[in-house]
Amino acid sequence: KHHCDKTGIVLCATMCIIWITILVFFMIEWAVKAGELLGIEASIMGLTFCAAGISLPACMCSVIVAKQGRGKMAISNVFGSNVFDVLIAMAIPWALRYEVMGTQQLIKMEADGFATAIAILAFVMIFYVACVAIGKFRLPSKVGYVYVGLYG
Repeated sequence: KHHCDKTGIVLCATMCIIWITILVFFMIEWAVKAGELLGIEASIMGLTFCAAGISLPACMCSVIVAKQGRGKMAISNVFGSNVFDVLIAMAIPWALRYEVMGTQQLIKMEADGFATAIAILAFVMIFYVACVAIGKFRLPSKVGYVYVGLYG
């Protein structure tokens, strides 16, 4: 019975990733089409509407668990969801797009400020890992205030 439980969890997680991948693929395609209809560049649609659509559920989950007194889980969710979004939710739909539509229509990363956004993300991740290492896996409330200050 124990083996069956593990198989069920793996199957459930795999199916969740597959569904997220499919839905993100369509979300990106439809956001680009909506942007074309409204005269909004694809980069703006991606950096605002798609980013908000992906980040808002993770934000709400983090707020809920933080209110339950699970601050470590909330912080882990914030960084874990961003890493998942970049490595899985963005990479797999792009790979599917190349597989389905071919490489004639390459996705170009031409958004203004893209390099700056990547640098900021890298800085925040390095800062977080440093705080975790220095604090021996305990994050004092001061770190939370620093993050709120950096975010604003």
